[in-house]
Amino acid sequence: MKNTKKELIFTDILAGVKYFTFEDKGKFGILREDNKVVLKPVFDVIEDFSINYFEFNNDEQEHLFVNKHKNLKNLYYEGKSYNFGLLFRLNSKFGIVDFKGNVIIKPIYTYIHSFNNDGLAFVRKDKKCGYINKKGEVIVKIEYDQIYTTELKAKNYIFIKNEKYGLMDKKFNILLEDCEWIQSFSDKDSYCLFSENGKYGVLNRNGEIVVNPVYEKLFMNESNFFYKEGDNFKKITLKKMIANNKKQYKISHNEFASFLKTPAPTLYNWGNNDKDYKKNLYNFLRSFKKQELEYFLKSENGLSDYKISKITKVPAKTLSNWAKSDSYLNVIYRILKGIDLKALNIFYK
Repeated sequence: MKNTKKELIFTDILAGVKYFTFEDKGKFGILREDNKVVLKPVFDVIEDFSINYFEFNNDEQEHLFVNKHKNLKNLYYEGKSYNFGLLFRLNSKFGIVDFKGNVIIKPIYTYIHSFNNDGLAFVRKDKKCGYINKKGEVIVKIEYDQIYTTELKAKNYIFIKNEKYGLMDKKFNILLEDCEWIQSFSDKDSYCLFSENGKYGVLNRNGEIVVNPVYEKLFMNESNFFYKEGDNFKKITLKKMIANNKKQYKISHNEFASFLKTPAPTLYNWGNNDKDYKKNLYNFLRSFKKQELEYFLKSENGLSDYKISKITKVPAKTLSNWAKSDSYLNVIYRILKGIDLKALNIFYK
């Protein structure tokens, strides 16, 4: 190989080695002072990028960064630039360096998207995803299977975790989780569809269930809703669907979920459970007003676990576990303890 041009580019004082650029057939490479080729001449440009790195450029506009202090073996490949740094790849992982060559975000990600107006970027780490800021700090834990929005200016995000759907607000606060499916919002939408146990309902942007999932098929076109009846689809207004909800129960599902401090989908699973006591218990408790449920919580009727178990078919051992629980199950237990025995008997007959 004939070197047509040779120019000193860097002296590694610690290693006591001088490095030179050389040109061959219009391309540049790097060799040591003993003429050993360190990088083959395949680059259009080689520049002294910073104290720590050289920058290279080839005809495909791909950039290469080489660490000067590691015998020119530590290679970084640039994918795209940001207003504060450059994306690089090392051992198939991505990170970001600033314009002085300092590593801002370590190369630990399999994917880094562009940063949004809030200074956050969607990232993937192996098969999980989340969000980081420009300092590399994790803002949304990297534990989700997917996080996405179809809005130009995001007001809500849909996430998938362990094959279940959830809804976040624009600050990534979780509004709703453990759903079978949630439709994305469009920019103009105030509502979206969701499903639970194969049936469809309606959510608002706060993650509140506006229409219970009771429809076999439900479609939404802008602000219009269509449900399936027999072989045909019929148009129905949101107002009408909400009115139908209110006819079924005294307390709304959202009020019920809020009162018990438990995720709405969890309670829907109870309401659609035909295998044990849960569906009957769900319907029974929702047949009361919120004020009545609050009254039962404070009541001193003190029904025995035996009587409750005999009527509701909830195993006595299960009731005992509910009594010790610090979740919504304990609230249900205390309501049942304070409820009127006559009311229990009437409903379950």
